[in-house]
Amino acid sequence: MNASEFRKLVAKHFSPKIRELGWKGSGFHFRKQPENHIGNLCGIQGSWYGGSVCCETAIYFDFIPDLAGLGFEKAHMQVL
Repeated sequence: MNASEFRKLVAKHFSPKIRELGWKGSGFHFRKQPENHIGNLCGIQGSWYGGSVCCETAIYFDFIPDLAGLGFEKAHMQVL
């Protein structure tokens, strides 16, 4: 499967389901607004060798100052 086919499958099957659960984002990067001061990040990518998918997840605490001065909405997603 090439990258274009993978992207189409993510857009058709994964993105709608994760948005139903309250996540925002597009492509391969999604975020969920903080609840009880805990925010969630999720990124997915296909393997360069094919046949597998990697899912990266992270949490952050919104009460800890962001020393880099980046906002939650877009800039944190570039880290993934």
